Amino acid sequence: MSGSTTPGRRERLLARMLALGLVGVLASGASAPRLAHARAPHRTMHPERIPITRAIAMQAVLRRDTQGGDAQGGFTGKGTRPQTASLGSPVEYREAVEESMRLGKWQLGIDLFEQCERMHDMPAVSHAALVSAAVSGLCRHGRVRVACNILLSTLSRDVATQGGLGAALDVGAVHALLDACASTAGLMREASAVVRQLSAVNATVDAKTYCILIKGFGRSTDARGVGTTLRGMRAAGVSPDVITCNAALDAYARANAPDDAAALMTRMEQRAGGLPGPNIRSYNALLKAYARSGRLDKAAALAQRMRAQTSASALESAEKTDATNSDLGTAGFDPELAFQAAVGNAPSIAAPRYLMWNQISLNTLIDAYARAGELDSARASAG
Repeated sequence: MSGSTTPGRRERLLARMLALGLVGVLASGASAPRLAHARAPHRTMHPERIPITRAIAMQAVLRRDTQGGDAQGGFTGKGTRPQTASLGSPVEYREAVEESMRLGKWQLGIDLFEQCERMHDMPAVSHAALVSAAVSGLCRHGRVRVACNILLSTLSRDVATQGGLGAALDVGAVHALLDACASTAGLMREASAVVRQLSAVNATVDAKTYCILIKGFGRSTDARGVGTTLRGMRAAGVSPDVITCNAALDAYARANAPDDAAALMTRMEQRAGGLPGPNIRSYNALLKAYARSGRLDKAAALAQRMRAQTSASALESAEKTDATNSDLGTAGFDPELAFQAAVGNAPSIAAPRYLMWNQISLNTLIDAYARAGELDSARASAG
């Protein structure tokens, strides 16, 4: 090629190189990336199909060389948005979405996702895999709100068409999206909307799904959101387990709502509405709620109750062990061994049924007294 190439000829050459997918190679100075699913060179491609590697390279260059693109392959909103080269099957599109997300070109991934939806009438399984790939990739790049919008839009269409997408969605991808919402300020409304839409399309909405929501409302100190989620969970026919209830107690503690935490604890102790019974984690969460809100009288009363029930449980365990040893002709009651059983250090003796006081409980109470400036009470608790 001579150095006196005219501008018109250079433009024609550039157009041919774009068509061949070589500009991406020249622009990067390296070989075009070869994906695991790329077809072998000796196979004949469909005349209207462009290999995925070439589509990604072409799209990256087009975005960089147009006024509407930036150096990272993202669309800035200026100029004319370039068109994405069409690919083949939904599987190829899904793999292209995954690859573009891996390369950090999330906007290209969205383009490919939208183009696949326009070009293909996909079965539920293929469509769900495509949605999961897009949502997971966007979450990895911190585009959580965009991922929520894509999933909500897709689920809304599925409600209208009854396409069965919800039942085929990857539960792990949905949980990852909700986790990202729960960890990002200002996205709990979107997370709640996602769960409602999932329920509307008969997708898998389990106790873990609601537990993630509850933790998110706790991080945003939204006690009302915690209560609404618990009620929605029961209305959906999902029984809260002890992990979910403990998450709610923790969330109430974060939201400075000790009365709500105490009300939930009362229902758990009464097994009201099918709620599970509390464990030591539950009582520590309630103790933390009292301590954080400065309700020292309530915290002290709960701590005394926890200690008393733990002592009674240790004595009951020791008596049962002594009776068993007597039947076996072994040694009688050993107070030290009973104490070790109470704190869970003696595997040969049955653990108490209601162990309700541990080092976390003690630390929480001491911290509450220290925050209030009642150092004498803190020392007494430690002693």
